[in-house]
Amino acid sequence: YENGRPISDICTEIRDIYQQNKPAHSVDISFFTCYEKVQSRIIFKLINTERNRELLQDIPHIPFHDLSIVFQCLVSAEEFSNATILIRNAHMQLWKVNARELYERALENTQMLQGYELADMKSVLEEMKARGEAGDCEIEDIQQEVPMYVLSNKSRVNGAACILYKDVLKDFAMVTGKDLYILPSSIHEVILLPADGTQESELLKMMVKEINQSQVEAEEVLSDSVYIYRRDKDFIECL
Repeated sequence: YENGRPISDICTEIRDIYQQNKPAHSVDISFFTCYEKVQSRIIFKLINTERNRELLQDIPHIPFHDLSIVFQCLVSAEEFSNATILIRNAHMQLWKVNARELYERALENTQMLQGYELADMKSVLEEMKARGEAGDCEIEDIQQEVPMYVLSNKSRVNGAACILYKDVLKDFAMVTGKDLYILPSSIHEVILLPADGTQESELLKMMVKEINQSQVEAEEVLSDSVYIYRRDKDFIECL
């Protein structure tokens, strides 16, 4: 519209896109009014707090450093395997539960329903190139010197929340024998970097910020921060 295209043309295109992609069958979401039926489908994801101030006023959430843990209901239908309903304050009041109860339920469900994948960066870059997608040169250069790993869920959608899974970081830190830097690549995945004492956190922050500005869609940016998992404390810190 700002480039001079008529609003009628834009509306027509939106309608056509919907007609081409709309589901063949409707989904019965009457179960959504009953917490007993919903509780096994509640999952969480991570979003940036500052970028979502207005939204967070209307949805239950738990602060996590400069991020927020928010909740969704995973629709249980094969053709909608990744379809979700964002849980709002009104739903929480209807079910008579609080954000902490949602978190405890989601902590179990998300790991069980969405799983996780942890792969070394080299394999991920090779997979991207095989699909005709260009890998990020800066990350590829660093990968030559330092082993890096990509953590996401099985669907690779909102997979950054995998850092909240029980024992995933703990077990990997035990394998590497080191603390783990966590670089928020996007809302969909994070990069894990075993901390050997040679990396500088400020340089890592600069890299994350540059990649967010040049490589990641604005709505998919998670954070410009860098985090570290301390294995002796079993705790994630924001640097």
